[in-house]
Amino acid sequence: MWYDRAGVGGRESLSARPLICSDSEEASMNGPTPPDARSRGAIRAQTLVLTIVALLAVAALVLRMYTGPGTRVGPPPPPPAAAYLFYAVVRNEADAPVIGARVVVRTAVMHAATAVGMGGGGRVRWAESVPQVLTSGPGGAVTVTLPPGHAVLGIESVESPGFDQVLEQVPHTLRPEAATRYYEYEGPDVTAHVYKSDPDRPAIIRLHPRGSAVPVGTIARGGFDLPRNAPPIINKPVLPHIPSAGPGAPVDQDDRARRVNAWAADPRNWPKH
Repeated sequence: MWYDRAGVGGRESLSARPLICSDSEEASMNGPTPPDARSRGAIRAQTLVLTIVALLAVAALVLRMYTGPGTRVGPPPPPPAAAYLFYAVVRNEADAPVIGARVVVRTAVMHAATAVGMGGGGRVRWAESVPQVLTSGPGGAVTVTLPPGHAVLGIESVESPGFDQVLEQVPHTLRPEAATRYYEYEGPDVTAHVYKSDPDRPAIIRLHPRGSAVPVGTIARGGFDLPRNAPPIINKPVLPHIPSAGPGAPVDQDDRARRVNAWAADPRNWPKH
């Protein structure tokens, strides 16, 4: 690098001293230095990267124009499943409506039967079920709205002062038409045998006066059951064969087990569907 320097005795003539200049001035005088092969490769790579980034930015802008912010690309998601309804009426031994009865139900999601750690036949996680507490209204009517996505309903209890709920003690697998505590609606993992409610055919929940000798009334599952390869089953009112309350109720668990085993041993009592 050169720099201008005056002599002790005054300025030196330009012809008597070397030209002194900065690096940039020297470069401008000598012209640009031709790049080597490595520099040319780096320039080409940088140009390619910038081109790709620009193309991606344009593509993102066009995609945003056609889909809008936050819009899913591809087929739209399926709509949420419609909420199911369950209809029931609470009646006493004289078939009169019971108003003000406390009805506790639980609803749940039906999961694939291959999942691990589930109850209810390996398909229902009752620990994740949603409870609902309702009160029977005019006419003893009760309507349950299942949350969207829930396809299982279980009636946990029905209470009214001085009354006991009447249930069929024969297991529902042996007498499904009298199963008034458990319902499976159609869902992703419920297709073989599903329940369909009907406001014109509500389930009948029977209450019996505690200690009364009056015969118990009928109970009804209500609505319809829809088997996969059979006609719809209309769930009509039936008398419980082994009632849980009232005259004819088992005196203890041993009596109940004996009577249930006797029922199950008779082929005439086996389900026809």
